Amino acid sequence: LYIMQSNGGVSTFAGSANKPVATVLSGPAGGVIASMGTCERVGISNIITFDMGGTSCDVALIHQGHPVITTQGKISQRPISLPMLDIHTVSAGGGTIARIDAVGGLQVGPDSAGADPGPVCYDRSGDQITITDANLVTGVLDPDRFLGGRMKLTKHKAERLLADKIARPLGLNLLEAADGILKIINVKMEEAIKAVSSARGYDIRDFTLVAFGGGGPMHAGRMALDLGIPSVLIPLTPGVHSALGLLMSDVKHDYVRSKLAGLEELDVDEINRMFERLIDQAKGDLHGEGFHDNEIKIEAFLDLRYAGQGYELTVPCPTPPLTAHDLVLMRGRFDTMHEQNSGHKAETEPVELVSLRLVSLGIVPQAKLSPGKVTGRKVEAARIGERNVFFGKEHGTLNTQVYDRERLEPGHNLTGPAIVEQMDTTTVVHPEQQATVDEYGNLIVTEKKA
Repeated sequence: LYIMQSNGGVSTFAGSANKPVATVLSGPAGGVIASMGTCERVGISNIITFDMGGTSCDVALIHQGHPVITTQGKISQRPISLPMLDIHTVSAGGGTIARIDAVGGLQVGPDSAGADPGPVCYDRSGDQITITDANLVTGVLDPDRFLGGRMKLTKHKAERLLADKIARPLGLNLLEAADGILKIINVKMEEAIKAVSSARGYDIRDFTLVAFGGGGPMHAGRMALDLGIPSVLIPLTPGVHSALGLLMSDVKHDYVRSKLAGLEELDVDEINRMFERLIDQAKGDLHGEGFHDNEIKIEAFLDLRYAGQGYELTVPCPTPPLTAHDLVLMRGRFDTMHEQNSGHKAETEPVELVSLRLVSLGIVPQAKLSPGKVTGRKVEAARIGERNVFFGKEHGTLNTQVYDRERLEPGHNLTGPAIVEQMDTTTVVHPEQQATVDEYGNLIVTEKKA
């Protein structure tokens, strides 16, 4: 039995008890690891994860199969100087509240109605319009098939309160008001995506957006169109995708030793002795947890910065022992990473070493994803109905085909507009888009070919 950690690995119960702060972002971290495992099997290495739940939205970036790691995280404005996946969070979820602010403008978030009383359409005495209510009014959600039909939504109450609190004060009709709420929350989530991608020098057109959580697949299609992201991947079970990450993670421990010195003046022998002590400690810890040498993997890093900077970058380095040539290699890697992150590099400026870092992995058996079964039935067999859905002023209200996700199989193709329903989420395929089911049952949404 293991517990998920913020660094993307798992730990034993005893290890987590000794360092509980390492678990603060364990839930979102599971979603990142599950997305990496899912995309690896279909040959996608550049991904942006988009996890939208009931109260928040978490995004992270994986470049060439490697997640971005930070050692300067924050929880409730409290700094946490431990290695963790660089996950950017904004207050945007199904329960996020929309209201008219003091100057008469439409404000969405950051507060949430939570699960109890929840959105107005839950009919639990909620009196605040939320993102879920807006998706219901526009026709994205079916009031009779929420949670696979296990929960009925009261659309008329959401429409009445939306009219009273939002639409009439703004001089809009119901659909325009609901669409305005969705547009605002989408922009907030798009800003989070840009914060981990284009703002750090990555070309967003090189990435696939992996959308999960109960709300992610409802909003991802529109956001991909707005941002120019070429494809969206909806995993087979988006609502429990983060839990899958726990079954795809190795035991992972982090070690660090401070050493402030100029990179050019470093004594390689001294650095190797420090790494050797860290490796001995790491292997000893994993041996104590029952791992053998052939089940242990070691990764080394150096924290580097330009002399005088107040922050450093964690740069992967060759497996110790290092040579003088390796330090020259590290200098080049640092300049490249600095240019990637900050848009510039200073190849003539001296570089300082701040810390040595080590990551030890105890390799454990992981969940395996199996290809989906192909029966040969037509995609029409998955169609369960149709309904009117409002796609904004550009398209208006369109008659939209509705499909059951469980009846879709590899090779099926859908043309937007379309809605794909399943127990844990609803996927929206916009009029400009098409969707294909890949060999593992993932739904791949792309723009229609000209």
